Amino acid sequence: MESLRSKAFHWVWRMLDGILFLSGIGAGGLLVVELSFHEPQPWLHTATTVILLLFAGQEIARVALVLSPWQYVRCHGFELGLALLAGCGALFQSFIQHGLHLALPWLAVEWIVLGYLIVTQSLVLGGLLIRAVQYHAMIGRVEVHPGLLLLGSFFLLSLLGTGLLLLPGATVKGITLVDAFFTATSAVCVTGLTVVDPAKTFTFQGQLVLLGLIQLGGLGLMTFMSFFGMLFTGGLGVRERLMLGEIFAVENLAGVRRLLVQVVGLTLGVEFLGACLLYWSDGGGFPLEPQRAFYALFHAVSAFCNAGFSLYSDNLVTQQHNAPYLSAIMLLIIIGGLGFPVLSALLGMRPWRRPTERLQRRLPVAARLILIATGILLVGGTALLWVLERRGVLGQFPLWEQWFQALFLAVVPRTAGFNSVSVAELSEPSALVIVALMWIGASPASTGGGVKTLTVAVTLLGVVQLISGRGRVDVFHREIPPESVFKAFVAVVVSAAFLLGAAFVLQLLEFHQRWLDVLFETASALGTVGLSRGITPELSTASKLLLCGVMMVGRVGVLTVLSLLLPAQPAPRFRYPQEQIVIT
Repeated sequence: MESLRSKAFHWVWRMLDGILFLSGIGAGGLLVVELSFHEPQPWLHTATTVILLLFAGQEIARVALVLSPWQYVRCHGFELGLALLAGCGALFQSFIQHGLHLALPWLAVEWIVLGYLIVTQSLVLGGLLIRAVQYHAMIGRVEVHPGLLLLGSFFLLSLLGTGLLLLPGATVKGITLVDAFFTATSAVCVTGLTVVDPAKTFTFQGQLVLLGLIQLGGLGLMTFMSFFGMLFTGGLGVRERLMLGEIFAVENLAGVRRLLVQVVGLTLGVEFLGACLLYWSDGGGFPLEPQRAFYALFHAVSAFCNAGFSLYSDNLVTQQHNAPYLSAIMLLIIIGGLGFPVLSALLGMRPWRRPTERLQRRLPVAARLILIATGILLVGGTALLWVLERRGVLGQFPLWEQWFQALFLAVVPRTAGFNSVSVAELSEPSALVIVALMWIGASPASTGGGVKTLTVAVTLLGVVQLISGRGRVDVFHREIPPESVFKAFVAVVVSAAFLLGAAFVLQLLEFHQRWLDVLFETASALGTVGLSRGITPELSTASKLLLCGVMMVGRVGVLTVLSLLLPAQPAPRFRYPQEQIVIT
């Protein structure tokens, strides 16, 4: 609550909050109407004017109530600017629409009116969003497990996406509730499994909804809320830093703010450059072709967020001979799957500086293990898939393209389910290799899922060094704490057990499907990959809902979900005597 001129104004302030909330609800409802029916209704102008004036009036009234108006204006200049634009839009809407018609004579009048209505309603929603993120730190003061907040944010996004995909204007011929929920969950969890064809089922508005869900799901709702909260309030609370430290898998809370800015900036910058590469490699030029540009942006975001959604009916099979296009897709997938702490460490390196300064900025052990594990999986996966499929699905290509397609096949199971060849035609050994790659997944604090490369690397190091008789795990002249090694072991075992258990339940529900196909589908959902052998659209309602749960678990993490189910136990104040047990 701001410092007001008088205590008697508190009820007025609360009333203004109610007006802001109601105007936001009204703006959202009108926006749904505008997006659903494609053409402006006669009463929309009156309703829009009333909502805009209410929004602008309540913001201006707040300035008169506070004790320090100029300080309030400096701190809340952004939302006051939105209120000013909203008020001008309400008072001069006829002049604005006439000016747009003169400036854009090639655009139909109804589209100008519709665009004006959408922009003005978005101003009101933007003001409401700013108020929400300014007070979102209240969530951090609630004693709630960070994993529960993370899981709840993904679930709420899935419900919101379901509602948006059910709008009449989002689909060509409509969609069932279960299919809408499955598609929204798949987009939020950046999985890419689909029960409908996004290219033929969704309109441009529906595809925009998918794009937004993928972007929010890739970074996480809490990340965006924290970023905008920091942007408008100038700082982060301690509990917010703890929550973001959990999300980004970092222990140094002092660097969370800088990492948060880098995450958002790096994401938007890489996606923009990726979209430019895809647009150019797809034959785009100037003047800008709107549909081709949107396809490039959609696939760039989908690739960097490791989502695997495609607006082509055959995924990327139509681009299988376009090496620059597929190369850009692979580059985006790898960058998005490395994890933001690794990318931040790489950006912080300065090869041209003195050796002492380079030593201070050397890559952490975790980043080195992630890069080595990623390289081994890419090289080993490429070689293994080429050997297994050189006379199979890759036999139709020349030798150099066989290796290129094998590399693409090795990259995409790292939780980005694009495919340039038919996955259903892969041999059973190749399918098992891809299942293993999907289960391992990407790296910690990345846009991908899976049990994570770092976890597998630490587990293998622990197995090798403990079997060799060493009582500790050393790597790069550093010792890995026993707690980290034990946690990696537990993560691998629990994730494998959950995968097999979920596949077993799915097999019971889909007894007519082959076990390999069921295992492949479950691994794709748990690893948030999206590759499919073609059985997803044939699944029953119960099986679809089961895979939705598996996708949620895969996006948040099996250990995180398990920690929510098992209550935390206080550390005992004593220890029992040790007794040696022979393990053979």
